[in-house]
Amino acid sequence: MRRLATSGALPSTLLITLLSFTTLPADAQLSAATSAASADVAMYDGILQDLRQKLAHADERIAVAEQAVASQAEAQIGITPDQISQKAQYLRRLRRCYEDHMRHVTDLQALQQARQDLAQESGGEAGIAHPPPYSIDLLDELQAEADARKADVETMGVEAQRVKQTEELLQADKEQADRDERQGVRELTSNTDPAHEPRLRWLGGLAQLRAEAAAAALDQIRARREVLEATVALRKEELAFAQKKLAIALRPGNVLFGPKDLNNKLAEIDKRRVELRSELEKARLDADRKQDALAATTRSLQATSDFSSQIQAQLTLAVSKTQADAAQTLVGSLEIRLDSLDSEAELWRIRQRALMGQIDRDMREKVHAILRSLELFVPSLQGDLRAVQAQIARANRSSEEQTLLRDPAYGRIQTALRQRETILEQTMNRLTSVRSLAQHALGEIDIKMPPEPWEQRLARYRATFRNVWEHEFLTIADNPITVGKIVGALLILAGGILFSRRVARATKRVAETRFRVDENVAATVEKMVYYALVALVTLLALSAVRIPLTVFTFLGGALAIGVGFGAQNLINNFISGLILLFERPIKIGDIVEIDGQTGRIINIGARCSQLRLFNGVDILVPNSVFLEKNVVNWTLAEPLRRFSITIGVSYGSPIEEVRLLMRHATENHPSVLKQPAPVVVFKDFGDSALLFETFYWLPLDGVTDSRLVGSDIRAEIDRMFKEAGIVFPFPQRDVHLTTLTPLQVEWNQHPSGESRNRNDP
Repeated sequence: MRRLATSGALPSTLLITLLSFTTLPADAQLSAATSAASADVAMYDGILQDLRQKLAHADERIAVAEQAVASQAEAQIGITPDQISQKAQYLRRLRRCYEDHMRHVTDLQALQQARQDLAQESGGEAGIAHPPPYSIDLLDELQAEADARKADVETMGVEAQRVKQTEELLQADKEQADRDERQGVRELTSNTDPAHEPRLRWLGGLAQLRAEAAAAALDQIRARREVLEATVALRKEELAFAQKKLAIALRPGNVLFGPKDLNNKLAEIDKRRVELRSELEKARLDADRKQDALAATTRSLQATSDFSSQIQAQLTLAVSKTQADAAQTLVGSLEIRLDSLDSEAELWRIRQRALMGQIDRDMREKVHAILRSLELFVPSLQGDLRAVQAQIARANRSSEEQTLLRDPAYGRIQTALRQRETILEQTMNRLTSVRSLAQHALGEIDIKMPPEPWEQRLARYRATFRNVWEHEFLTIADNPITVGKIVGALLILAGGILFSRRVARATKRVAETRFRVDENVAATVEKMVYYALVALVTLLALSAVRIPLTVFTFLGGALAIGVGFGAQNLINNFISGLILLFERPIKIGDIVEIDGQTGRIINIGARCSQLRLFNGVDILVPNSVFLEKNVVNWTLAEPLRRFSITIGVSYGSPIEEVRLLMRHATENHPSVLKQPAPVVVFKDFGDSALLFETFYWLPLDGVTDSRLVGSDIRAEIDRMFKEAGIVFPFPQRDVHLTTLTPLQVEWNQHPSGESRNRNDP
């Protein structure tokens, strides 16, 4: 921390020292805390002394500023009242930050001392002041202490996040203040008018004061964050110590909670039950009286015709209704408290058995059942409490508006609402107390619970699996649809699909080998067999697990919407695939050209077809594309295609000999078809050559490569032309010059004395 000497910020080594205690053993924590105490005292004293000096200096500056305002010296140099007010605000902020910073340092001193005391207290093995046996009340106190420390850690963690966000905002404010301070210095330095210098100097001091206040605020919030972090560390140590004491108390034989102690607890519960029943009888009588009063007030209002009397009667009716609601709320709350006593008694019995080691597997489920029964009341109580608090807020506003009337009815309404609020809060607290008791019971059961035998564990897993397997999703026509039925149907369907695929492939193989069926027809048969078997397997799967087909009628609307919107492209491609298989505009093995890509059809699937280009790349083309776009099928009618080669020879070459040699070179290639026979034509008179073109046909059988055939024919033509003395011409151009006038040539004398052409370098 670079600003320690000037700003009073706490060094990071202090926080590291405080936080490092939590990672040490108890004896090491005690020795570390003792060795660091003397050094920390001196450090704290130095920080506090520095902050006191700054605080005194801030008081002096405030006094000087007040004298300047009184003398109006600042107004004489052009300082506005707003700027003077800003200076006073910055000075007060500076002083307040120093005071808060001093308080944080003092808090850190107290926290360090508390951690040292805690380290000494938790250093031993006992943890608890007196030896066992311990009472159940002490055990509950230890558990409550651990719960409180855990809640403190969570709360302070949220507060630390909020302080961190504030620190980021103050950091940005400090950076802006520093920029404003530097801008003020630049303006003062660049000023050339002596008359403006006092005002600019005053404004520069104001910017410097703002930067100083921003830095003090940032240091103060950082100290606040360090206090929170140290407090969280202390609370974690206290939580660990509380958990240590709780673990010691829960050791076998350390808690004495026998039948006599249980009877005392049950006697207290019976006593409270008698008191609550008496209160409940009185509350019911009071609620009946107030309901009668409400009914009488309602009849009185209906019989009143005078306007002023109606207003008073309506106000009386509001009071009666509020009081009746409060009385009814009290009745309901007392009934909930009375019911909770039975749960509390059962929890005490469970705890007594758990602490005595009398554990069975049903105890945990009983506690969870009690918790679930208590949770049923929480939402309604919370909703009633929020509604009452909203009514109190509206009554307060209404009371403020009717202050001039001074009618006591508004006071009675507020009193009844607050009584109802208190009743609901007490009931919530009661439920919270019973829930806490249940949590204690669960913790004690987990600690005392012996290892579960593998037979019981297996039976429990089997029961859980059976519950999940028989869980019902919905019921259609008195037929439940369970998890087991759905899983069984899926397994049968998965196995059936695999079986259908193998049968379909075997059908295609038999059709091609035994019956000599065309490959494309066999592929169509394979697809139809596969789809038919899948449909049959689906029906068999539904029938095997007794899922009625009416389930699809029940889901038909949703399925239709899904098909219409989400799966329309999928259905479109599937139907297009069926059309391709039956109509056969393209077949497996056809060479097609689509969107500038040419290749061979390898497979026609349910959604897309596989097109393999001649460079070996496979493209998946949606089936609908073949029906919606222009597709060139080179092998639709027959697997033949015509190719051509263009050759140019020099002018003066024998035309018939050229044609004969080209035809022989083409016909002699073994891949060129004899029928249709190759044809050679004199194509054109080119710029530099006579152009000839030979046409020939090749089979598109997947074996013949047209590029290799063309290369072989060109090489043979070149050989035969060389033997016959026929040459291929180079590109030629005739250049014509217009010579109507002679070319002008000029000679100039070079400085060196030589005669040169003007175009020479």
